[in-house]
Amino acid sequence: MTSFVGLIGHGLKHSISPLFQQTAFDHLGLDIRYEVWETEPSDLEDVLEKVRGPSILGANVTVPHKEA
Repeated sequence: MTSFVGLIGHGLKHSISPLFQQTAFDHLGLDIRYEVWETEPSDLEDVLEKVRGPSILGANVTVPHKEA
C-alpha cells in the first residue's frame, strides 16, 4: 500500500522539497509519495488531523505555519 509524506504550508509553488524528497523515495524503491499540501492558516487544524491517518508517515511544516 502506498504511504504518503507531505509538505504543509501556504505559497509552496517554488518549493524544491517535492522534487528531492520524491527522488530519494524512488531511488530507494519505497512506495511513498511526497505531496504538497497547500494549507491556508484557517485550515491548518483540519490538515493536521488528516496527518494522523494510517497511510500518512509524516509531514514537513513550513511558512506560514512554522514558528521559531
